[in-house]
Order: sequence, then structure tokens, then C-alpha cells
Amino acid sequence: MAIDFALAHPHMVDALILVGSWLSGFPTEASPAEEAVWQAYEGALRVRDFDRANRLEVDLKLAGIYRTSEQVAPAVRERLLAIHRDAFDRLDERERMRPWLKPEPPAAARLGEIRAPTLVIYGDLDVPTVSQIASHLEREIVGARAVVIRGTAHVPNMERPHEFNRLVLDFLAGEPQRREGAR
Repeated sequence: MAIDFALAHPHMVDALILVGSWLSGFPTEASPAEEAVWQAYEGALRVRDFDRANRLEVDLKLAGIYRTSEQVAPAVRERLLAIHRDAFDRLDERERMRPWLKPEPPAAARLGEIRAPTLVIYGDLDVPTVSQIASHLEREIVGARAVVIRGTAHVPNMERPHEFNRLVLDFLAGEPQRREGAR
């Protein structure tokens, strides 16, 4: 959504920090392991078993497809479960937002329009599509820089908060000088 917002309202965006980003219009193909999780997730949603859907989504985001949820810090898993559970309680609102999630034209074809300095962060244990998108964003957004945080999946900010914060703060500290130099 941040990318779509930056394209729709470029005058309102000074910088973009994209973390584990998805990208409208980017061709995706889930691995068999990932597809199995999403099918189970959709099944849980159909019967409104939000606790199961929450666990499935959180485990995929934290563990990715390369490790098990037991290999993730329990405190991080519990925190993300609590954060995500609130979203399921507001599922009807989420469904009403669905049209916004498929902008026309899709963002993947318009990335060259983005002029804001952009930092792309992703975890090396996230699903493969996320690293493919990160590489695409770095290639297509002028001046974008992608950084991988090793040993994390979809929420590197929760798994490696100090490293994540350092990357973000260093990026933001450099942005005023870059913007001034570009004018």
C-alpha cells in the first residue's frame, strides 16, 4: 500500500521504507509449502476459525518456509499473534478495503515514476517472492537500495530490532542531504 500511495500522491512522500513488500502487478508463484499454508488459511477463514488462521499466517510470516515456528523467539511469536489477532476481529473492514489492494494500473509497471529516496528491507528467510520483489524494486525505483537482514523472515523489525532500527535511522539521516543535493 505504501508503494501505491507514493504513486498516487508523490507530493506527500519524502522517502519510502519498504519492509517485506508485496507489489501489485508483480507475477507471483507460491512454493508448494507456501501454497499449502495459504489453502489452510483460507479454509480457516471460511469457517471463521480466526485463531487457526492467525497462527497459520503468523507462523508463515515469522518462520517463512525455511524454518519452523519453534526456531523463532517465543516472545516475538506471541507479540505478533496478539497484533494480528486484532486484524481478524476487524475482518469486515479488511474486506471493504480489498478494492484498494488491486490498483489500476498495477504498481509493478509504474515504479519508474517514484522519485522518493527508497530503502527496501527484507529477511533472507521470507518466502521467495519477497526477495524477488525486493530485487525488482531496487532495479526499477531510481536510487533505491535493498538490504537483506539475515536470519529473519517477514518481520525483521521484530526479530532484529537493533539492526533494523540502525538501517532505518542511517537511511533517514542521509535523506535531508540527498534531497537538498537533488534540488
